[in-house]
Amino acid sequence: MNSDHINFLNLELKKLNTYFNQKKYDLVIKDSIKILKNYKKALPFYNFLGLSYRYIGEIDLAEKTFLNANKIDPK
Repeated sequence: MNSDHINFLNLELKKLNTYFNQKKYDLVIKDSIKILKNYKKALPFYNFLGLSYRYIGEIDLAEKTFLNANKIDPK
């Protein structure tokens, strides 16, 4: 992954962190899904996505999200 991609992902993580702290879980979910379509191994986005699903009461989707991330990197 080149530095432009890394910079882009870092900016997106900061934005998602702001949304998450503001409890704008719908925006976190929407943006996380969009990022993960192009960067399937970007694990922090799975965490934001899974936690957001959990906070809106979508426990099954949260579990599925975390299990998918675990398949990518079990550590």
